[in-house]
Amino acid sequence: MKRRDRVVRWLVPLGGGVLVALSLPPFGLWPLALLGVSLLAWALRDRSVGGRAAAGFLAGVGQFAIGLAWADKFTFLGYGGLIVLHSAMFAVACAFVPRGPARVPALAALLTLAEWVRERWPFGGVPPGGIALGQVSGPLVGTARIGGTVLLVGVTYLAGAALGDLAVTWLRRRRTHGRVHDHGLIGCWVSLAIAVALAVWGAFAADGGPPLRTLRVAIVQGGGRRGLSDLQVPASVVYAAALRTTTRVRPPVDLVLWPEDVVALGQWLTHFADLLEKASGTPARNLPGAGAAGGTSFGLLCVAPRMRSFELVPGIDVVMEETGFAERLERVDLVVTGEGRIDEQTAYGKTAL
Repeated sequence: MKRRDRVVRWLVPLGGGVLVALSLPPFGLWPLALLGVSLLAWALRDRSVGGRAAAGFLAGVGQFAIGLAWADKFTFLGYGGLIVLHSAMFAVACAFVPRGPARVPALAALLTLAEWVRERWPFGGVPPGGIALGQVSGPLVGTARIGGTVLLVGVTYLAGAALGDLAVTWLRRRRTHGRVHDHGLIGCWVSLAIAVALAVWGAFAADGGPPLRTLRVAIVQGGGRRGLSDLQVPASVVYAAALRTTTRVRPPVDLVLWPEDVVALGQWLTHFADLLEKASGTPARNLPGAGAAGGTSFGLLCVAPRMRSFELVPGIDVVMEETGFAERLERVDLVVTGEGRIDEQTAYGKTAL
């Protein structure tokens, strides 16, 4: 094989992964997912086990380097680790794809299994970046009503792989003037027919019964690039942008939805604390334990003088007592505890200390 041909063979699965990534939000070009899977199916043709594994890995790199790009805002090493881990899952899946008539359904099944594992392992999985997210506006999304996102993923891979295999066979027949006989064509046509049938079924499948009423909902997403922390975009800017976009909503509308992180609650919670302390006559915000459980204890402390009996007990003490922690501690050499964030609050009774 010439050097140029080898380069093309490696670029094809990488490009296929990139196309799948471009089908995901915020791009949302759903047909590119089918084209990307088709390129991967082509790249796996007539390759050794190692070659198929390498092609699957490159496809994963193309998809997840873009689809999981948000992760580098948290940790660049973690971002790189996710790409390698998830691409390795695709590599294993592609390595087991057999040659012959069953290659298309086998590829779809193995990639679906890889996606299923990726969404659940490790640490609960990372669903973002998966091929299903890009099919929300496509004709295959109805299959999710039948078998959830697993079926949607499987049908997308099945349709893409079948189309890719049919395209490769057609091109080879043109080059050889019809002298290529591929027994896998039957599997391709059957796979494509199954994908179409499931898409039609999903479009007309029952979705839980007739609607009871119509709810008019406006989903507001405004403000441009938001970033992942208030250091990148101040909360006031985000709030003002969402409010400005909301003014463009035209009635009638029953519900307006904002992203969960638009409203900065800090100043409003302070105002609420002022009102509650004034109404109850109990200054409780600085009492020990007032900030526990998201401030739930603060409200109880404000009305505690009106209760016949009230005792605020740290939750960790209750857990240690109920689990016999002191007795268990005598039999171990190392205790590992977790803390969501170590900051100035950690020294005030957090579990880590």
